[in-house]
Amino acid sequence: MGRRAVVRCLGCVVSVVACFGATMVDVGAVEPVDAVPTEERAREVAVPKSPAQEAVSSEVPVGRSGVDEAGEATRVKEKVDQRTATTESWDLSDGGVSMVVHSQPKYFQEGTGSEWREIDPSLVVDEDTPGRYRSAANRWSVSFGPSGDEGGLVSFVLSGQTLSFSPVGATPGVKPQIDGQSATYDDLWVETDVVYSVSASGVDERFGAGVGEGADLVRVFGCWGSA
Repeated sequence: MGRRAVVRCLGCVVSVVACFGATMVDVGAVEPVDAVPTEERAREVAVPKSPAQEAVSSEVPVGRSGVDEAGEATRVKEKVDQRTATTESWDLSDGGVSMVVHSQPKYFQEGTGSEWREIDPSLVVDEDTPGRYRSAANRWSVSFGPSGDEGGLVSFVLSGQTLSFSPVGATPGVKPQIDGQSATYDDLWVETDVVYSVSASGVDERFGAGVGEGADLVRVFGCWGSA
């Protein structure tokens, strides 16, 4: 029962991915939850200085304002107008500029030319729809409700379009347990738990099927769309 229902549920999700132009990631063999890295990684790139900036740099001695104990220039102010989805630029205390490159989107625009706002993938109460939870801030949104809800178990909104799906044969009335960026459905089918994890770039779905309490979930698929 659980296996058949899972396959049908995944078919609905594939339709969601196709509708929003996302990329289905082939994960191959199932993998434990702990094997998938969850922390965002970022790296800082030094931008070459102009001759004028070099002159400013030479005037800031180690141990004076603008230089830390290691003799490195410190960040002074972000160039907010130069943000992109994955980068931010900073003026440095020595007159230089550094660029921070994030491994996944950190900012989004609600419309062309609008300001870049920081993405918040945490799940919050949907004040417009009682009983549902939605992602806090992004170009797209996803919401979760009880199984059997007329709004669907999972609902995606992008560019004014909404697409929802409900799993076939699921236990009715199962409410999502919210923890930060994750929504967990315990026993959505018999001995089958489902966990959805929202990130800045997409939604990840994992199942624990017929393995009993305390067993590791397996990652069935991950889908990512443009933030």
